[in-house]
Amino acid sequence: MYDTPIVAKKCEIFLLKESKKEFNKKLKLSSKYRLEELKDQCLSKINKIENVREHLPGDLSDLDPSVALTILQKCVSATI
Repeated sequence: MYDTPIVAKKCEIFLLKESKKEFNKKLKLSSKYRLEELKDQCLSKINKIENVREHLPGDLSDLDPSVALTILQKCVSATI
């Protein structure tokens, strides 16, 4: 609402280091609030197709299109 960078950064640091939130929730928050480090950390955990099934819900329509594209690219490059 107020778009304060300092507050957003503190929240991102908490989510990166201390939060016990589920992977899907962290990934959604990273997209919603443009938390690039958090998004990178989440996407780094997806390095095999099995990780996609493990970490993401069946309905991928909730994902940010750029995140979905990154995941798709990782899956394609892993299978070739």
